[in-house]
Amino acid sequence: MSLRGMGKLLTLSFLSSTLLFAACGDKKGGAKQNELTQQANGSPVSAEFIEFTGEGDKRKNKIHLQNFGEKKAGGYMLLMKYLDESGNAIVLKKGTPFEKEYDFTGLSGNKYSVDAKSHATIEIAGMVLPPDNAKDVELIFTRVDTIEAGKIVKWWSADVTMEWPSK
Repeated sequence: MSLRGMGKLLTLSFLSSTLLFAACGDKKGGAKQNELTQQANGSPVSAEFIEFTGEGDKRKNKIHLQNFGEKKAGGYMLLMKYLDESGNAIVLKKGTPFEKEYDFTGLSGNKYSVDAKSHATIEIAGMVLPPDNAKDVELIFTRVDTIEAGKIVKWWSADVTMEWPSK
């Protein structure tokens, strides 16, 4: 192959890569998102922890979502296992009947939606505050709903939605 031919090939490869990365942007600004692995439980949506934002009772989880499905996702049951600096699970709600190494929350609406075959970045705030000593979060969806005609409709659910899956 001539040098001119190689130059054209390299230019085409660069343009193709640029278009591919631009297509992987999130719905809030076009920044490239990592491709996630689909959850082992079969959920059409996967999540990856990005960072904690805010402090104290304003602390939030910022997470990256990827929808592998053919429908717009707009409602979820999300389980969260907070991890300390050493990667150990933090026991939540100590001394109560609800003491566990994970917590859950339900999310729904356009604020949390992810188009089919797409990515989004969301922040979770409110009832489920990350502990101050949390450094990371494992996230698992156990239910995913879709939006049809402006209404939330059940799409997919694990057999058990309120328990951390055993390995």
